[in-house]
Amino acid sequence: MSGVCGGARWVSVVRLENYRYADSVGMCSELFSREDVRKRVERELCLENSQTRTHWFWHILYGTKIL
Repeated sequence: MSGVCGGARWVSVVRLENYRYADSVGMCSELFSREDVRKRVERELCLENSQTRTHWFWHILYGTKIL
């Protein structure tokens, strides 16, 4: 059971760090809008589906502040 929870935790770190980094480097910025809800939804989907680094392991290293 702890293996599944531990694996889910690392998957969450990878997803959150990928999203955070995509947002911080300005990916999907053309979809940014405070007024248009549809644009915000499109931007969220764009950020969630962006691939910002070459390997998931980099997200773990940056997400846990090792690098």
